Amino acid sequence: MRWKDPSFDNLRAEGGYLVSARREGGATTWFRVKAIRAGVLRVRDNFGGRVPSWNRPGVRKAGEDFQVAVKSGDAVEAALGGH
Repeated sequence: MRWKDPSFDNLRAEGGYLVSARREGGATTWFRVKAIRAGVLRVRDNFGGRVPSWNRPGVRKAGEDFQVAVKSGDAVEAALGGH
């Protein structure tokens, strides 16, 4: 079974992050990553050519990943348009 419109909140991910996300029509439309500790957040670009609209400056593309420096408690959000 494939879920077309799942969402989740505060899933604990590797590296000390809490991740929330929403998918609609089988594609990611929004996500938030909250840092538990300082470091460099890396988000793999698997958005099929769609460009995320970030809630903060400083997010850069490096190879297949988007990267941004974060402090503990920072929340990085992105919205993605059409699929």
